Amino acid sequence: AEFNRISGKNLRSEFYEALDKHSTRLIEIFRKKGGNQGRMLDAISCQVDLKSSDVTCVRTAVLHGLPILLGDDSVEFFRTCFDSDVNVDLSAVDVGLLTVLPEDMPAQTPHALNVNSLMVIILEGKIVVGDVPNLPHAVCLLFALIYALNVDYQKTMKSTFDAIQRVFLSLHYMLQRFKILSASEGSVF
Repeated sequence: AEFNRISGKNLRSEFYEALDKHSTRLIEIFRKKGGNQGRMLDAISCQVDLKSSDVTCVRTAVLHGLPILLGDDSVEFFRTCFDSDVNVDLSAVDVGLLTVLPEDMPAQTPHALNVNSLMVIILEGKIVVGDVPNLPHAVCLLFALIYALNVDYQKTMKSTFDAIQRVFLSLHYMLQRFKILSASEGSVF
């Protein structure tokens, strides 16, 4: 509701609509990249068949690949644990998403999409939302929380967060407004 009040937009529908609009092209770009970046993006994009894949699978692949494409370091942002791990240390995570895998799940590759795994949203080292059904939904909720709580996003993911705000949420005009408002309140957004 706070995001809607601030921006005048329906976060979920805007986000999913834009994500779906750009997904095919982004997956194609992932597949054409070379070098180390290309190998990581290929490990993600090879899990997706654009003609038959579930929309959640395609969205998840795009959201996992976007930080790699933009040169961000997503290691601290995208975390993974097993559902039996009760002592996961999240204290160093300012903003992040935790994928919770069933303990009996077979060994995973580093870029496995884990489409059907539950997600957890982490803010300032604490779990703030649990049992989120998938990564796209978790990213959408995370943006709602960032706007509602005026939280700074992960610096190592700056390009990715900026791209989501500008391209997927069309909030480029809002960024300047928030910088001005935050500066007048004595903090930098």
